[in-house]
Amino acid sequence: MPADLQKSDQLELDLKRYELRRGDTVLRLEKIPMELLIFLVEHKDRLVSREEIIERIWGRDVFLDTEQGINTAVRKIRLALRDDAEQPRYLQTVVGKGYRFIGQITVTSDKRGSSTQAPSESGPPLPGPVTLLSPSPPRTFRLPIFLIAVSVLAILAALMLKTNIFGLRHRLLNQALTIHSIAVLPLENLSGDPSQEYLADGLTDELITHLAKLGSLKVISRTSVMQYKSTNKSLPEIARALDVDGIVEGSVARSGSKVRVTVQLLRAANDQHLWAEDYEREVGDLIDLQREIARTIAHQIALNLNPEQQAYFALQSSHDPELNEAYLRGLFFWDKRTEADLHRAIDNFKLAISRDPGFPPAYAGVANGYNLLWYLGFMKADEAVPQARAATEKALGLDPSSAEAHVALSQAPL
Repeated sequence: MPADLQKSDQLELDLKRYELRRGDTVLRLEKIPMELLIFLVEHKDRLVSREEIIERIWGRDVFLDTEQGINTAVRKIRLALRDDAEQPRYLQTVVGKGYRFIGQITVTSDKRGSSTQAPSESGPPLPGPVTLLSPSPPRTFRLPIFLIAVSVLAILAALMLKTNIFGLRHRLLNQALTIHSIAVLPLENLSGDPSQEYLADGLTDELITHLAKLGSLKVISRTSVMQYKSTNKSLPEIARALDVDGIVEGSVARSGSKVRVTVQLLRAANDQHLWAEDYEREVGDLIDLQREIARTIAHQIALNLNPEQQAYFALQSSHDPELNEAYLRGLFFWDKRTEADLHRAIDNFKLAISRDPGFPPAYAGVANGYNLLWYLGFMKADEAVPQARAATEKALGLDPSSAEAHVALSQAPL
C-alpha cells in the first residue's frame, strides 16, 4: 500500500482539540460518543465493562436509560470509523460484558499524553536515606493507631455524606430543569443516497407535527430548525439560539423496504443525554412510528396527557409503502416553496389519496399546496382557493382535530 494512502487512512485522536481525524478529514462525533471513544482508547486492548462506561460517562447517580445511551454511542463510533460489528477492525463487542478498542490509532495531546506513559524501570528516586527503627513500646504507638482509625472513619463518613448530598443535589437539579420547550433538528440521511433525503426531511416534519399535539410543550417550527441542517454548531449553542430546554436529533438509514430510525433526546441546559432509541420499521409503518416516538418523548419528559391526547397517541394504522412514500415526498417538495416543487408536492399528496381516500393529512397537504401557490403568486386566487377550500373541508370532515387542516383553513383568504 502506498505511503500516502496509508497516511490518509490513519486515525488520530487529538484530545487537546477534541477531534477524531482520518488523515486530514475530521470525523464528526457528538460529545457522548467522543467521550466513550476516548475512554476506550485510554484502555486500548482491555475489555471495558458497561458498568465502567456508565460510571465514566454519566456517573453513578444517574436517572436515565444508560443501556440505550451506550448502544447509540457505540453505533455512532462505528459509523464514524466505518467499522463492521461482525468483523471489527477497531471496536470489538464482547456480548454481555463490554467493549474493547483493538485498532491502530494515534493519540495526541499536551494535556493527557504524558499520563499514559509507563514509569521508567528504575522507578522514582528515593526521598533520602532510609533508617530502620526498632519497635516502640506499646504505649507509644497505640494512640497514633487510634487517631488514624478515627481519621479514617471520619473520612468515610464525610464521603458518605457528600455522596448523599450529591445525589440529592442531582435529583433536585433534574427536577429544576423540566423541559417546557423543544426543537427537533432535521434528521440526518445516512442511507448514502441523496435521493432518500425526502425520507429524512419528511419524517422530521411528521415528528414535529405529532409533538405539536402536546399543547403544554412549545415545539419550534420546522422553518426555524432547518437552518441547522448539517451545521457544525454544538447542541447547547443551537438550544440557546432557539431558546429551548430540549433538543431531539437523530438519523434515518434505508435499506430496501427496511428503514432504521435513530432518535435521542437531550436536555439543553447541561447537554445531558436523557433518552435514545433505535427503531427498524417497514416503509409502510414510518408515519405511525413518528407518533410512537412523540408519545415516548412525552413520557420521558413527564408530560401528563389528557384523554384526547392519550387517544390520539394510541392510534395505530398501517399504510401501504406507496402511500407513506408519496406523502413524505409531498412534504419534502412542499417545503421547497418553488412553483414546480409545489406542483410536485400536490401530485404526491394526490397519489397518497388515491392509495387511501380516508387519509386526512394528504388532503391537508393538497390544501396547503394550493394556498402557497396562491400566496406566492404562482396561481390566481379564483383557481387555487376553491381547490384549497375543498381539500380542507375534506380533511376536516375526516378528522376535525387535524392540525394540518386547521393550518390550511387559517391561511385561506377570506
